[in-house]
Amino acid sequence: MNRLILFTRYPEPGKTKTRLIPGIGAEKAAALQKKLTEETLGRVRYQHWVKDWNSGNSPCYEVEVQYDGASEQDFKRWLGPHANFRKQCEGNLGSRLVGAFAAAFDDGCDSVLAIGIDAPYLTMRQIERAYRALCNHDTVLGPADDGGYYLIGMNASHPELFENMNWGTEKVLAQTVEAIETKKLSSYHLEELSDIDHPEDIKLLDRISVIIPTFNEEGQLTENFSNLDLEGCEVIVSDGGSTDNTIEEAIGLGFRVIRASELGQKTTRGKQLNTAAAYATGNKLLFLHADTQPPADFQKIIRESLEKEGVAAGCFGLEIASDCRAHHCISNAANVRARYFNVVYGDQGIFVKSDTFRKVGGFPGLPIMEDLEFVKRIRRIGTFVKRSETVVTSPRRWNKKGSIATTLMNQAVFAGYVLGVPADRLARWYRS
Repeated sequence: MNRLILFTRYPEPGKTKTRLIPGIGAEKAAALQKKLTEETLGRVRYQHWVKDWNSGNSPCYEVEVQYDGASEQDFKRWLGPHANFRKQCEGNLGSRLVGAFAAAFDDGCDSVLAIGIDAPYLTMRQIERAYRALCNHDTVLGPADDGGYYLIGMNASHPELFENMNWGTEKVLAQTVEAIETKKLSSYHLEELSDIDHPEDIKLLDRISVIIPTFNEEGQLTENFSNLDLEGCEVIVSDGGSTDNTIEEAIGLGFRVIRASELGQKTTRGKQLNTAAAYATGNKLLFLHADTQPPADFQKIIRESLEKEGVAAGCFGLEIASDCRAHHCISNAANVRARYFNVVYGDQGIFVKSDTFRKVGGFPGLPIMEDLEFVKRIRRIGTFVKRSETVVTSPRRWNKKGSIATTLMNQAVFAGYVLGVPADRLARWYRS
């Protein structure tokens, strides 16, 4: 059994995030504590993501919230019942960590990780790598850029790693490394991440992750994204097993590549997208096709849309990069269909808050129509907005089989979906 321990405090103004209070005030500091706790817990407690990655072979874990500042019932009312709760031990951070690890190993755990809530870019990627590292190392550390660490893990109790530390200073990581070496333990280091410790760090919380599923898309990424302003974004390419130069092209553009086909996700696009989303660090997600270019100011549009009260997700209008009259009619029909009938496909560029994405369980594992089903889920819990600004998509699929044939097939598949025809059968129709 593996355990992930999350340390947090109750978001009471004046008693939490005290280093931020001089810059943003006690109320905003408490609100930030609440937001960071909810988002961190949301990222780490979805064990089914991990199971999906490797067909059940990935190291799953239970989540335990180590709390302080209120009662267990207060925390359960706030965070829900999807985790175990245990009150932190008394004393400084070192004493609390000693108690947390000792309790976990007394409970029979094999590998234990402890994290805080201050690293907004911590993802399932680091969690998975940390557990895998503990198969061959005694300890694992996630260095923070302020000289501390955002994660520590071990496969046996070593209380001396938390003794005589200058907690809250830039010396903690170096002192911990020294203690590990003195104890002659092996250690694995994850990549360095940023912490939220000062008012100027708050900007780290607002980030858009652009997720692009690919399968033999050579040339499309360069054409649609090389001249786009991606400052402040991360771009994740989730590849489904390309045999051309798609992956090399993505790496050359500075994009992160997730080889979803090697993680058990080759079967459906929905699982391919979910895999990338589990690795995303942004609080907002944009799902785009490789042959589709978003508006130049897409970041501003997404932020403006998702910051409105009650809005959970949205999409852009559709424009086909062609002067063909038939293509113009198709894009107009798609925009009318989306605006007035709430029928939205993935080629329109779907954007969503990351916590909302997790709340609805991501994309369903359907072989087709996963985008329609996803939007339906979103609309059950919040507003889905349709923007007038357009993405520009390639006409290649209409050119390949003809505008009329492609449109008729799309409508036939949609009609089958509405009538309840099994998704596997619809996928066979579509791909034939």
